[in-house]
Amino acid sequence: MQRSTGHCGLTHPGGRCPAIHERIHPDTGSMVGLTTAHLNHTPEDVRDENLLAACQLCHLRIDHGHHRVTL
Repeated sequence: MQRSTGHCGLTHPGGRCPAIHERIHPDTGSMVGLTTAHLNHTPEDVRDENLLAACQLCHLRIDHGHHRVTL
């Protein structure tokens, strides 16, 4: 089973995201697919330090501030 690393910087009960790839997310009820978040919001920047494996919910939370400005 793949999990995100839990290093998304977001607060989770128990200290890490409970999402497991290809399982039902316990908070959303939807199927989990790991995504790749670009921490500086530049998709062309594929340096390891700019990439983070995250479930869809955490990815949206990470990008929330960026989306508020750009959408």
